[in-house]
Amino acid sequence: RARENLSVPFVALLTGRNVDVCPSSFSYPTDFSDALNEAVQSRLQGKVTAPDLISLFRAGGEELYYRTDHHWTTAGAYLGYRAAMEALGQASAILPPEEFRREVVTDAFYGTLWAAGGMEWVSPDAVEVWYRGNEADFTVTADGRELDGSDDDTWAKIAELHNSNEHVKGLRYG
Repeated sequence: RARENLSVPFVALLTGRNVDVCPSSFSYPTDFSDALNEAVQSRLQGKVTAPDLISLFRAGGEELYYRTDHHWTTAGAYLGYRAAMEALGQASAILPPEEFRREVVTDAFYGTLWAAGGMEWVSPDAVEVWYRGNEADFTVTADGRELDGSDDDTWAKIAELHNSNEHVKGLRYG
């Protein structure tokens, strides 16, 4: 029914947990997550377009989730973008990864899993940004503070805000 009530194309990207898509890294049994994924995919079939991201991410080959956080890395976000574009029938418009200049903007990112788990012995993640043109020319407003996107330290400042357990609210680019 959801598809009938929408006037725009709709794709649901249902992500698995890190342990669902990287079970070998965790020696984690996949029986439950596989059964849940199959049940969800079965219920959505013919109702909502929902690419099977768990299977896709398992075959991804790169680090698609941060080790210290529950979010996708930029490579993971790119894989999600590709799946969404393909599901929307826009495969020919997908920007190939070679069109992006990749830059590590901080190598000191400690995510929420690290903070909540108290695992101080775990090394930080690196955060990579993929640039295509003039994306570095922006302003980020986080918790009322303006961070200039042309400043080389912007991403480190964002990571610092995140690591300090301050919630970065209202990220605005413009």
